Amino acid sequence: MQEVIRASGNKNYRIPHVRKAALSRQGVLPEVVVVAKDVIESRLRLLSATDVEAKAIELCVEVANWLEMGDICSQLEQLDVENEDDEIDMLELLQLNIRPRGERSDVITEI
Repeated sequence: MQEVIRASGNKNYRIPHVRKAALSRQGVLPEVVVVAKDVIESRLRLLSATDVEAKAIELCVEVANWLEMGDICSQLEQLDVENEDDEIDMLELLQLNIRPRGERSDVITEI
C-alpha cells in the first residue's frame, strides 16, 4: 500500500516481497500496514490540490459518451437485414455525411 501511495496511485511501482503467503499460513498477518508519516503527508497535499469537481465533471462526460456509444451499438444490433444481398449504406442509415476518399457524393456536407 505504501508503494502505491508513493507512486500517486499509478501502476509504475514495485511491490516489496512481504512473505504474505508464509505469514498467512502462520496466522500472523499484520492487521495494520505501517506507512511513513512523510508519505501520508505528501499524498494528502496531492489530494488537497486536486480539483474534485473537475474530475467529477470529466467522469460524467466520459460516462455520457460511453452511454451514447452503447445506445448506438444497441440500435445497430436491432437492425434487421432481410436479404443479405441488399446493399445497405450504413453511413446513410446513420445519417453521417462521410464518404470514402475519391468517392463523390451528392449529399451536402455542410454542417
